[in-house]
Amino acid sequence: EQVILKSLDRSGVATITLNRPDVFNGYNEELLTNLQNAITELESDSSVRLIMLRGAGKHFSAGADVNWFQELAESSSDVQLAAARLSTGTMRALDNCLKPTIALIHNACFGGGTGYAAACDIVVASNDARFAITEVRVGITPAPILAQLVKSIGVCQVRRYALTAEPFDAVQAKAIGL
Repeated sequence: EQVILKSLDRSGVATITLNRPDVFNGYNEELLTNLQNAITELESDSSVRLIMLRGAGKHFSAGADVNWFQELAESSSDVQLAAARLSTGTMRALDNCLKPTIALIHNACFGGGTGYAAACDIVVASNDARFAITEVRVGITPAPILAQLVKSIGVCQVRRYALTAEPFDAVQAKAIGL
């Protein structure tokens, strides 16, 4: 099955769906590569007026696929660097997209998922949405999403949530600027 689904309606609204619901739409190399390609393709399509980003299944995105991180931990530094560049490049492509972007958040929006949200122009979250910058729980830095998070919620909030992995709801996400 495709890890990224794309659709375009007659009014020019494109939808990108993260399609790995079995791992809570966690990203790996395949998903990031396909997402970056989808953003680039839709951005250059003159019939696209707006891009919506959503997650298939129960959750928007749990961030990185833990299995992928385990593979990377045992990989060479060159492979790790390439993965970091891919993660950062994909977030940057979403952040710098010339078309307006909307993230549609439902249930879990953790780790890199918060990066997707911060990179979009508008975030619409359901009442059940929960957010957390969770990388500290596995002993890594959220470097690929820091630029977008700092721009969205500010340095003080990034420090708080990136150091504590404290979850917050849609009301708090709105209050801090996410």
